[in-house]
Amino acid sequence: MVFRILRPNSVSVWKNEKIMKRFPRYRGILDNAQISRFLIAKSLECKFDLNNSLENLKALLKEKSME
Repeated sequence: MVFRILRPNSVSVWKNEKIMKRFPRYRGILDNAQISRFLIAKSLECKFDLNNSLENLKALLKEKSME
């Protein structure tokens, strides 16, 4: 990954056991073992109107979160 070249010290932080316990998902993303949530969200089509009520937008979010 590019970050390992640009910031070699960024690898050393993952040797800390507390960091590994708190951020296992981020480590998985860095190691390409998991996909980031924004990439998943970006792949879902979601048509909405910004003028909708907050309740409608929350319902749409809940519906799309189930996909």
